[in-house]
Amino acid sequence: MSELAARTLGDLIYVEFDLAPNAGNLEIDVTQLEVASLNVLVNSRDAMPGGGSIKLRTHPLRLRLAVRRRSRDWRQARMLLSASPIPAWE
Repeated sequence: MSELAARTLGDLIYVEFDLAPNAGNLEIDVTQLEVASLNVLVNSRDAMPGGGSIKLRTHPLRLRLAVRRRSRDWRQARMLLSASPIPAWE
């Protein structure tokens, strides 16, 4: 993912990854994750033409009891993204 971000964003955008070590494994369509991530990265880059920073953070979530009862193997994760443009200097 970091290589994809670097190629997409160039030198003006700094990317920081804060990935939870205890988030567990996910069964996910890798292509779908990359396309969704690329969309967010491109939108962030376009919103910060003067440069800035993007932070991608993951963490595990607790599921409601009703969801846990449906499948013992079910896990949910959340990916958070924040972007901060570099302030324009006059």
